[in-house]
Amino acid sequence: ARYQDLIEKQIYPNIQEIYNVFNTKPTPAAIDSVMAHLNVLNMLNTRYIIYNREAPPLVNNSELGNAWFVETPALVENANEELSSIKRIDPSKVAVIDKRFKDQIKSNSYPVSQGDKLELKSYKPNELIYSSRSQGENLAVFSEIYYPAGWKSFIDGKESNYFRTDYVLRGIIIPAGEHEIKFRFEPAS
Repeated sequence: ARYQDLIEKQIYPNIQEIYNVFNTKPTPAAIDSVMAHLNVLNMLNTRYIIYNREAPPLVNNSELGNAWFVETPALVENANEELSSIKRIDPSKVAVIDKRFKDQIKSNSYPVSQGDKLELKSYKPNELIYSSRSQGENLAVFSEIYYPAGWKSFIDGKESNYFRTDYVLRGIIIPAGEHEIKFRFEPAS
C-alpha cells in the first residue's frame, strides 16, 4: 500500500513531467534539466527511461545510485508529511524522516566530506553488502525498500538499527571510518 501511494502521488507526476517535456520537442539539455528534478525517480535509482519502443532509452544522469550520504535529516510529523515532502527536497542532500525514528537521529547535520564513499559491493536477493569510508559520522540512504519484517542491518557484523527515510527507503547512521554495512533478510518465522 505504501509503494502504491508513492506511485500515485509521486511517480505518476514524475512521469507526466517527462511526457510534458517531450511534447515540446526538447533539446538534450532540456531533458537533462527535467530529469534532475525528478526526485522520486532519482532516489529509486532509475537509470533508464523507455519512452518509445523504437528509440533507445533515455539515460538518466541524475539517478542517485544504490546508496548515498546526505547532510540534512528533515524530521516530519507523520507518513503523510513524509510523502508530500519528498517532492520539495533535494534527495541527494536531504533525507525526509518520520519523527517516530527521531531517537536514531542524533544530529541536525551530517556533513559529507570530499572523499567520503559509500558503495554496493555485493548484491543477492536476501543480502546486500556495502562498504563505507568517511571522515565523520554520516547519514546514509539506501535505494532499497524499507521492510522491517525480516530485513536486519549490520555494521561490521554487529546488528544495528536502521529506519525508514523518504517514505519508502532505508536509512542508517554510519560511524566515521571504514565499515562494512550489511542488510540481510532473516525473518523470525
